[in-house]
Amino acid sequence: MITPLNIILVFIFMVLVPFILGLLFERFFENGDKIVFSRCFAMGLSVMLTLFLIPAFPMIYVGTSFRALLYVYSVILAVFLIISLILNIKSLKIKFQDSVAAIKDELLGIDKLYLILLIASLAIIAFQTSLLIFKMHTDTDDCRFLAESLEAIENNTLLRLHVITGDELSFPLGEMMKEVTAPYPLIISVLSVYTRMHPTVLAHVILPALLIPLCYATVYLLGKTILKDTKKTICYLYISSIVILFSFESIYSWGYTLLTIIWQGRSISAVIMLPLLWYIFIKVYVEEKMTPVLFFASLTVGLANSCLSGMGALMAPITGCVFAFANLVKNKKLIPSILIGISVIPSGMFAIIQKLLW
Repeated sequence: MITPLNIILVFIFMVLVPFILGLLFERFFENGDKIVFSRCFAMGLSVMLTLFLIPAFPMIYVGTSFRALLYVYSVILAVFLIISLILNIKSLKIKFQDSVAAIKDELLGIDKLYLILLIASLAIIAFQTSLLIFKMHTDTDDCRFLAESLEAIENNTLLRLHVITGDELSFPLGEMMKEVTAPYPLIISVLSVYTRMHPTVLAHVILPALLIPLCYATVYLLGKTILKDTKKTICYLYISSIVILFSFESIYSWGYTLLTIIWQGRSISAVIMLPLLWYIFIKVYVEEKMTPVLFFASLTVGLANSCLSGMGALMAPITGCVFAFANLVKNKKLIPSILIGISVIPSGMFAIIQKLLW
């Protein structure tokens, strides 16, 4: 049963905390006087995942307790939250008000037809989100992912019980090896402790309610960057929501990934973090330069992909190499392309480590 206390804790740790962490990057983007909420939340989630990956990998490898990881991560998270609040607290109210006012002005400035399309898009997104909130779907990989999450809480261990047999292990075995370098199931354990909810309820009910809208917010952000027009972006959002609703022809399709297994790390990587990485690289491509905020954003999102899955750890450097080559061909500037490559090296290292362990 989900209680009002659970809802409050979910809002604090899964809405407010990512928003505050996202402000660390938001203040340095070109429109730092306003908050782009979709980018802020997505970057905040990236920071949470990256900050978890850094202590989790060595602690899982040496076999410390889950409580030790929980305390270390909580301290690191608190430090970055305090830093973000110190940097942003004075201007946050004004930025928030200006951002909301800018959104209202933008919506009032578009034709009724496009406003109807936007409302229709939001209705479709709400319907898709409700499918996972109020309906039950199980996936065979839950036998591993959620079992690992529950093991950490109940046994105070980190991937040291076999998910099928329950045997004690001196080191993760078989497919459990993937979570050594991509410990996403364990951050579900951490969030479960923070919100006082069972990992399964958190994964199957709460995460879809947050991640499906965030996916579409990232889609809108990416579309606005490419199309540079609100009306065209609204059409893009509407068409995307329709296509996704009917794209269940394969378990590898975008619709299946988003609307059935969004709580799994590889799905978050595919529909949120990799598109966010594309957004960053497209800005480098358009602006013809790699600014410090874009470099560290790329570094953070790349590591967030590594935390989510081995696929994400591999796709981040591949995506970086493609954009680096495209930037070099189009803009004929070597430095931005080199910096793109450097920013995804850490993610590539995690992909290599996973292959060596596997």
